[in-house]
Amino acid sequence: MSSSRPDTGGGGSPWWQAAPFALVFVLFLVIPIALVLMVSFWRATEYELIPDFTIASYLDVFEGCSNLDELCTTFKTYLSTLKFCLLVWAITLALGFAIAFFLAFHVRTAGMQTALFIVCTVPFWTSNVIRMISWVPLLGRNGLVNQGLAAMGVVDKPLDWLLFSDFSVVLAFVHLYTLFMIVPIFNSMMRIDRSLLEAARDAGASGWQVLMHVVVPLSRTGILIGSIFVITIVMGDFVTIGVMGGQQIASVGKVIQVQTSYLQFPAAAANAVILLAVVLMFIWGLTRAVDIRRSCDANIHRSPLMRDTRRSAGFWALAGLFGLFVLFLYGPMIAIFVLSFQGPEGGLVFPMRGASLHWFVKLAEGIGVVDIWAAFRRSLMLGTVVMVLTVILSLMAGLAFRRKLRGGGVLFYLTVASLIMPSIIVSLGIGLQFRLLDSAVKMVLTALEQPEWLETYGTSMGLFTSALGAQLTWTLPFGLLIMFAVFNRFDPAYEEAARDLGASRWQTFRHVVLPMIGPSVVGVGMFGFTLSWDEIARSSQAIGDVNTLPLELQGLTTTVTTPVIYALGTATTVVSFAVILATLAAMAAFRRRGARARQP
Repeated sequence: MSSSRPDTGGGGSPWWQAAPFALVFVLFLVIPIALVLMVSFWRATEYELIPDFTIASYLDVFEGCSNLDELCTTFKTYLSTLKFCLLVWAITLALGFAIAFFLAFHVRTAGMQTALFIVCTVPFWTSNVIRMISWVPLLGRNGLVNQGLAAMGVVDKPLDWLLFSDFSVVLAFVHLYTLFMIVPIFNSMMRIDRSLLEAARDAGASGWQVLMHVVVPLSRTGILIGSIFVITIVMGDFVTIGVMGGQQIASVGKVIQVQTSYLQFPAAAANAVILLAVVLMFIWGLTRAVDIRRSCDANIHRSPLMRDTRRSAGFWALAGLFGLFVLFLYGPMIAIFVLSFQGPEGGLVFPMRGASLHWFVKLAEGIGVVDIWAAFRRSLMLGTVVMVLTVILSLMAGLAFRRKLRGGGVLFYLTVASLIMPSIIVSLGIGLQFRLLDSAVKMVLTALEQPEWLETYGTSMGLFTSALGAQLTWTLPFGLLIMFAVFNRFDPAYEEAARDLGASRWQTFRHVVLPMIGPSVVGVGMFGFTLSWDEIARSSQAIGDVNTLPLELQGLTTTVTTPVIYALGTATTVVSFAVILATLAAMAAFRRRGARARQP
């Protein structure tokens, strides 16, 4: 979405490039959401869905809500969800703004800025479930916090509310999703012209006045985008609340997940429609204050870093906060990595009992009836396919958007909708879509009198059908946004020079464009693989009879009570770090090739 739109696609329509990308969202977002709305007005028995228009499911959802003396279950559930949503939003906003402000305005060199930013983002590439259970050694009844408080005489008995409580749920949300605030706010702050700050100081403004009247207004876009991310994720969450709440805390996402597991699809669909309406109201209110499309279209301009050699008191306060934030991110993970190397007598909390590879050996032998290595292979295969498709489709769509793509605005907002859509709704819709497809196939086979085919037919849901589509609705928006950023910075003069020298369109792309954007394309691949590797919510209702590693890991959190689960967490994190290192190596190779492509 660059201001320069070179003709990179020949005489054909750019829709040929964007069509595969658009098709994914039509098949796995638009149709599933429409089915959720439709099924919410159906009836169901224990065995089948009946397409008979009724509002019974909505009446059941609001049953008892006409009684003003006591809140009904639905209102209580939504109030509980909104409580978590507002608490997490307020904390992540304050923390994310402070961290972004420190990185943008107090770090003097671009290299150090990049390094500290990477330090904040690395945990994002590791398993969310592992990051949740990593709090057990610290917050458990016999965890480090309770041990420390007892040793200092602060408490007489362990604090039970530290884990499997509202407190632990909010803590986990902040731990997992503060990055979604930091990144857009940091990006907005890096676009602020530093001369505006200097002018405000020269006019006599205090540091607080500069912050409130210059920095905050100019960071509004990042604040609102981060707010949309956090609010929509928390509103539809059921995994974090389930794991960190000990399966005892109600939320709207959890209600939908439970109803789906009991095959109560009309009731689940009705709750999903209501949740979607509430989320859309939040988004509508927030987006009235900012144009997301314009923010993504704008060329990214990073203002020069401030070179003031003086260190204010604010710097040291923010530097201390940043250090605590890094400890907050990495401390729990380090705890389970250490505890995974305990001896046979080791437990889930400190002190560490011996040192060995015992729990890794147990992991290699298997965890009960769960074939963890089969799940590992499934996740690896699915992640690889998602990575390849994310790279290809995002790159093609990015090239299409460089041209005059008719209907590009609709496709852009559809992509953004997929990114901020509560995952449980997408998962439910895709699950309904493939269940209805199965019913249609069985009806056809019955009509064709093919009993053998009918007997052998299982389901169309699977790893590389419904689960693949569900995960692509999560990875492709990130890929396209990265492509926007890449092509906004790309100078089309290099392409024009290559064509002036007689290069064909394919030669120009292969030998000029691709080497120069290669590092970012590799980054898209890393996004695709790692997001797939850790994905739970969108796959949960859409994967069928098999499970990926994150889904198996989620189930193990309630059944495994030995450090073998820490060993599994360490192993999966090693895979994530290996992907990151391989990505960095590939990006470095592309940068060298791109530098050669720029040479005359």
